[in-house]
Amino acid sequence: MVHIKKVEIYGFKSFGYKNTVVNMEKGVICVTGPNGSGKSNILDAIMFALGENSPKILRVDKLRSLFHDQSEGRIHKLVRSSVSFDNTDRGIPIDSNTVTITREMPPQGESQYYLNGKSYKNDNNGAVRCGSSNTKQTERCATGYDHAYC
Repeated sequence: MVHIKKVEIYGFKSFGYKNTVVNMEKGVICVTGPNGSGKSNILDAIMFALGENSPKILRVDKLRSLFHDQSEGRIHKLVRSSVSFDNTDRGIPIDSNTVTITREMPPQGESQYYLNGKSYKNDNNGAVRCGSSNTKQTERCATGYDHAYC
């Protein structure tokens, strides 16, 4: 059964500009901590990596608010979130034991997506297309949506 193995977060909300890694084992995961420590931000980072664009769902007023320390006047270069799935049973139709989906967003707001390190572009219609490929074969992606064209 496919499950999340690891979440890597950089520059996202409360996580700051160091790479934060949250490893997860198969089964029920419990994240504990005091109020305001960023527990819910882990789920927000997962949803962001998988393509969520609604500020309301990501619990911010605008996507720009996803950047850490944005109120301190610093120049922010990037928000990045990666979700790695255990795919040893090939529940995701990709020939790899681990499938990693990464989303990066610069302050200008145009996201860049990566699937196992390969760059994909969002076509502004909710579809993620790889490079300049014109192939219309649809691949069911780890996100569960039939909209990755490769």
